[in-house]
Amino acid sequence: EQRSFRIKNVEITPLPIIHGKLPILGYRIGDMAYLTDTNHIPEWTMELLKDVDILILDALHHRNHFSHYTLEQAVEKANEIGAKKTYFIHMSHYMGRHEDVEKTLKEGHNLAYDGLKVHFN
Repeated sequence: EQRSFRIKNVEITPLPIIHGKLPILGYRIGDMAYLTDTNHIPEWTMELLKDVDILILDALHHRNHFSHYTLEQAVEKANEIGAKKTYFIHMSHYMGRHEDVEKTLKEGHNLAYDGLKVHFN
C-alpha cells in the first residue's frame, strides 16, 4: 500500500503505474497528477485520480510501444480520467510537429513543451 505524505502542507500520493512490465510510481501532488513512463494505469490507481484538476501524462508518439502510451492511448486514458486540463509529455521526435499535433487535440488537452509552467493547488 502506498501512503500519502505532506511537504509544506501539500499532500503527495504515490501512484502505482506500469512501465512495460516494471511497477513504478507516478505522483498526485495536490490537485495535479504526474504520470510519465507508463503504458498501464491499474484500476485501483484510477480511483486515486478521481477529481484531479491537472493531469500530466506520458504520450511517446503514434506507434505502439512496449512501455509507453501512444498519443491516441494517452488521449483515451485522459478522457477516462477526466481532468480539467491534460498535458502530454515524454514525446519523441516521431510525434510530429508540435503545432500540427496541437490542432488535432480537443480543448483542455495539450502537448507540453520546454519551459511550460503549470499552476495548481
